[in-house]
Amino acid sequence: MQVYVPSAVKISDQKVPLFVVLHGGLTNWLFIKLDSQFCKRADKDGFIVAFPQGSLLTWNAGQCCGPAKWKKSDDVASVNALIEDLIGKYQVDPNRVYVVGSSNGAMLAQKIAMENPENIAAFASVAGCLYRSTKEATEPISALLINGESDKVVRFHGGRGGLPIYRFDSTPAEMALQYWIDRNQCQINAQEDRPEYLMKDYCGAADSEVLYYQVKNGRHTWPGGLHAKLAGARGDRLLNATDLICDFCLRHRRKQSP
Repeated sequence: MQVYVPSAVKISDQKVPLFVVLHGGLTNWLFIKLDSQFCKRADKDGFIVAFPQGSLLTWNAGQCCGPAKWKKSDDVASVNALIEDLIGKYQVDPNRVYVVGSSNGAMLAQKIAMENPENIAAFASVAGCLYRSTKEATEPISALLINGESDKVVRFHGGRGGLPIYRFDSTPAEMALQYWIDRNQCQINAQEDRPEYLMKDYCGAADSEVLYYQVKNGRHTWPGGLHAKLAGARGDRLLNATDLICDFCLRHRRKQSP
């Protein structure tokens, strides 16, 4: 794990946002740090980034994945405990905490928002899916979802995917989108259909928002990341997931309890 604090933040006593960035399965915190280039955006906007490490390179998101699932790791509780610890150790604004994930990490980000979102203002899921739970909360929570149509690991339409050494079933991207639309009582606000992607923006209750990017021919990548630039489809290279996530999350704050 690493916590990245920009130099400008270190010399300031101002409270700043916190992004918790969860790596994909069978990768690690260093991979997502380098691939997403989140630290560059942190330097620009002045926020803290935490890159936790999953159990044997995996997270328990319910039906996936690997050792963390087999061990029944309570990663929802672990991430929430990490957030509380970082709020205590650094000058974190508790109303501007965001959880972001890639692949298996995106599944966990959705699980945290679904079950126990009290500590976060918004979340983002890249190349992930949603596994329903028996412990679902009901309050609105802003959501950004990015999925590639040609993803063979977390399949866009659901079904058997994964890697040669670990296969699993994913749920359709449309199912996750509909869940967050319903959860936030959303209405369509804007839509943009381009050759590279389809974007839909929904506004919901309590100033919540659901933003959705369907990357046409998109693969199992972090759009705009180093891997996407080498092996992604045109939409994977054109979009920049890190910028989309930061722009989206930073316009949302956690609602104070009455």
